[in-house]
Amino acid sequence: MYCPGTCLAALLVLTLLVKGSSAFTVHLTDQCGKSINIKSHGGQVNSQAAVTYPANTDCELTLQADSGKHIYLRLERLDIPDGSGQNCGDSLRIYDGPSATGSVLGSPICGSSAGGEYESTGDAVTLKFTSDSDNQRGSGFLLVYAAFDSGSPCDNAEFECGNGRCISRDLRCDLADHCGDNTDESSSDLHANCANVAAVNGVTAAQSRGLGVGVIAAIAIAVILFVVLIVLAVCFFILHQQSSSASQGIDSEKQEPVLQTVAYTSNPAMAKPARVDEDNLAITELSESSSSLQPPPAQQPRPEEPELYTEQEATEEAAKPVYPDAVPGPPTYIPPRSLSPAASPARSITPVEQA
Repeated sequence: MYCPGTCLAALLVLTLLVKGSSAFTVHLTDQCGKSINIKSHGGQVNSQAAVTYPANTDCELTLQADSGKHIYLRLERLDIPDGSGQNCGDSLRIYDGPSATGSVLGSPICGSSAGGEYESTGDAVTLKFTSDSDNQRGSGFLLVYAAFDSGSPCDNAEFECGNGRCISRDLRCDLADHCGDNTDESSSDLHANCANVAAVNGVTAAQSRGLGVGVIAAIAIAVILFVVLIVLAVCFFILHQQSSSASQGIDSEKQEPVLQTVAYTSNPAMAKPARVDEDNLAITELSESSSSLQPPPAQQPRPEEPELYTEQEATEEAAKPVYPDAVPGPPTYIPPRSLSPAASPARSITPVEQA
């Protein structure tokens, strides 16, 4: 069985809808103390995989780009409550360099005001996230990042943003602003020429109406699940129809030999031995080879060889008396018998006549 063209087309549409999930995403609390080589690409950093970040967190993560590149970061989502109200007890710090000993880009980050943008002076940044033992914890943060350079014109593997930055072409139309001016998500022919700009505009409109990120995510997941169910239903229906058609074809092929056999055996003079197939109760003709089997011909009896007399038996036979009271009749002829090979040379015995 194979998936028809309709199913493939539907799956292609579904792939386009979820294309935005292809960005590389890491959870900072799962990568503590590590360095990730982002090369010339981009992605996202989420504070944790759980709904809220844990207490007493002290975690560092370094993003390392190719030599000569810079790193652009934008704070897409932020929910780090400052329980004490002093100096951000729970905070995110972005260091300009491969360790937490460099200068801090901006100030310690906490609260709920997203949208901040940061740019490294070199090819690496270090993220440090800390939380205290306070029970007041939020959902953390989401950072979008991209390696870039300003070497205009951009090469063939890069996309030139409206602000002059050159980023990887793989970051186009993935529903995340990696340029900083959103030209990598534009529908304009002068920029990214994204076909899914309607989805981007829908998310932006929802945000402008005050819908939270969780609500938007729930709506997006519901839409995706609905499309998946429709695709699966269409595929199941088409495959079921094909399976039914194939089954009917097989049944019709099985019935044809039965009709031919009945027509052939309707003439008693031409009837051949037949048997009943217990599996499908259909009369099937026996193999032609079985009717051609004949019993082997009976072996013809060999002619009896003359009985051989030994010399002693021949002497005794000749010495037998002829009784006078025998019934008169024609002379009795005693056929000669040969002596056995072990006896002396054979001698003939003359016939004896009755008196």
